[in-house]
Amino acid sequence: MIDSGRVAIIYNSRISDAYSLAVTIANQLGLSYESSVFPAYREKEINFADNISLIITIGGDGTILWAAQLAAPMRIPILGINMGAVGFMAELSPSDAVGRMDEYLNGETWLEKRTMITARVELEDASSKESDTYNCLNEVVVGRGNISRPIHLETYVDNTLTSVHRSDAIIVATATGSTGYSLSAGGPILQPQSTDIIINPVAPHLGLASALVVPDLSTIRVKNTGEQTAYISVDGRYSIELQSESSVVINKSDMDTMFLRSGIDDYFYSSLLQRLRAGLASRQG
Repeated sequence: MIDSGRVAIIYNSRISDAYSLAVTIANQLGLSYESSVFPAYREKEINFADNISLIITIGGDGTILWAAQLAAPMRIPILGINMGAVGFMAELSPSDAVGRMDEYLNGETWLEKRTMITARVELEDASSKESDTYNCLNEVVVGRGNISRPIHLETYVDNTLTSVHRSDAIIVATATGSTGYSLSAGGPILQPQSTDIIINPVAPHLGLASALVVPDLSTIRVKNTGEQTAYISVDGRYSIELQSESSVVINKSDMDTMFLRSGIDDYFYSSLLQRLRAGLASRQG
């Protein structure tokens, strides 16, 4: 059972009606707006009240990815309300959210654990200061910048060279990220609780064109062997330069993102086609 007074709400202010739904739920749970309702994508750090036990997100999958950076280190589960295009990670629709909120707070639920990965830059000069480590739930993308030429990348798994690419990008995705950018680039869909990691080239001109799925104990290194600077995107939130002859090293994270779920645990398969069709319809509309 979750104490309704220990809930925080993060909403996407770019989506119409997200704030009004956040206010409605806050009123339902008896929460203070000032200490419990926060916009996503803000630069100022969010200071949650003590002992928060659930984060409710109102927005799309991007809002959940943003909230996961806050939730995972504190092991706080997320309950997603989808107001985006597809909402693979979300649990509820806006029309169901208010009426079913008690169901999620009264313990008729289970926790779904999703694997995260880390990324850190390894410079050519081994004596140089090591870069920060970034945790992500969806994917790490190593791609070209504004220059239209493909970049030259080498991919290593456990220090073994697996491919040499001239491509637009390399995607390294979790099971959660398998339904994102990697899927649009022809990658496989993994069961959400799988701990495997996908390595997927985008528009390869040379090298292995198929995605590769590796175990979670693997160390993946993507090296920029070309002359132009590549860029690393971590869950679409950070943009980090990857200079020539430098690498990004990717491993399974010690953290996980947890989602609050209700009902049977095969929901993903039963809703997969429905969500893909909904996403396509929203793009066409």
